[in-house]
Amino acid sequence: FNYLFEGKTMLNDVCRIIGVDTETFAEIRGESDSIAGTILEVIGFIPKKGREIYYQKFKFKIEAVSKRRIEQVLITLPREK
Repeated sequence: FNYLFEGKTMLNDVCRIIGVDTETFAEIRGESDSIAGTILEVIGFIPKKGREIYYQKFKFKIEAVSKRRIEQVLITLPREK
C-alpha cells in the first residue's frame, strides 16, 4: 500500500490514516510532530527528491522537496501475507 502525504502532515494523523499505533515512530521522531520533521530527525539534512529512507517495515520516499523543506512523502507499507 502507498500513501502520499504533505510533509507538514502531523505524525499522529499519518499513523491513524495508515492504521498503525501512534507510538510506532516514537523512537525516531525526536522533537518533531510532522512526517517531514521525523525524516529530518533520522537523516539530519534535506534530502533530494527520490531519496528513500527505511524504518522498520516502512519505506519513505521523498516525492517533492524545496530548498528548505520536505514537501511530499510517499509511505509504502509492506504487503500483508
